[in-house]
Amino acid sequence: MTAPAKGERRYHFARPRIPNLVLNWRKNALMIIFALLAARLFVPLLADLDDSWDVIADMRWPWVVAAILLQTVSFLGSGVLLKGLVRVGGGDISVLRGTAVTLASKAVGMVAAGIVGATASTYAWCQDGGGNREGAGLAATLKPVFNNGVLLLASVYGCTHLFIRHELTGAEAIGFASTLGLLLTLGSLAWYFTKNPKAIDAPLNKVFALLAKIRRKSYDPDAHSFRVERNINRMRNTGQALRSGGWRMPTAGAIINVAFDALTVLALFRATNSDIGLGVMFTGYSVALLIGKAAVVPGGIGVVEATMASIYTQLGQPEVIVLSVVIAFRILSLWIPVLLGIPAAFGLQRGRGRLREIKGSYPGLTTPTTSGQ
Repeated sequence: MTAPAKGERRYHFARPRIPNLVLNWRKNALMIIFALLAARLFVPLLADLDDSWDVIADMRWPWVVAAILLQTVSFLGSGVLLKGLVRVGGGDISVLRGTAVTLASKAVGMVAAGIVGATASTYAWCQDGGGNREGAGLAATLKPVFNNGVLLLASVYGCTHLFIRHELTGAEAIGFASTLGLLLTLGSLAWYFTKNPKAIDAPLNKVFALLAKIRRKSYDPDAHSFRVERNINRMRNTGQALRSGGWRMPTAGAIINVAFDALTVLALFRATNSDIGLGVMFTGYSVALLIGKAAVVPGGIGVVEATMASIYTQLGQPEVIVLSVVIAFRILSLWIPVLLGIPAAFGLQRGRGRLREIKGSYPGLTTPTTSGQ
């Protein structure tokens, strides 16, 4: 990166340790096989739901097209989110590349390597597209923070709506409370240890000393304390950069992503001639998606569908309509993006190979970046 101009502030950002991404056709054939099997198993289930399938087939196509367009804008919002986070770190990628990275990393996370693989792929592909290490690291680690933050605020409204109407079941309350508690606990711990780095030093020293003993390796507590303090300082600088205005674009992207994803559900209800209200629609969407975030299974498969169907049925929507809308929504928001993300992942990975070849031919060449904020 170029030296900062006179008077320009230069931040040292948090650089998370993200595993290298290894992705090729032979080693990841399981990725393609799993996707094909998932599609093969999922489609027959639709045929078993005769009434729901009939409703889907009879949906009004103008509203279905509107739902597809709304879902497209939702994913473009994710591209805006990634672009904003990369810019905070001093790099730059296009919104379209950010969208492609979102689709590809979603596919990797769903059918190959889980959250670790999704994080690694986001980091690698954002860096190759014009982001530096700092920006790519922020994009990989803070994207879910912004998305889940917006979803959390929306779900608070949804649960309040259910509570007022006395429709909040015990399972839904437990699911929401546990997810909310987990997110708030992690956020509070991060804030506390950022303000008091010495408080985390001693516990981590004990943990890593024990791990080193188990692995029969040497351990230097002073070096570890230095790394902890350095990473805490980088977290502070990242927060300072966000507070200085860097939060605006990522927040806008997260809001676009969540809002248009929710509007997709509304469009699908309209396609069935349902007169569901905006508040009821948003309640079922936000609570189901947030509880799905805490699920162990990738994409919240089964948890999101069951919770969403339960809430909408409790709020007075016909069961056959609800099942049809939930199935159609998950096809548009989960399965089609995963199928599109597989070729996108291999395309982005081939681009990484070509970039390495170019850099090998020209050792002085680096990925283009812009100066930090």
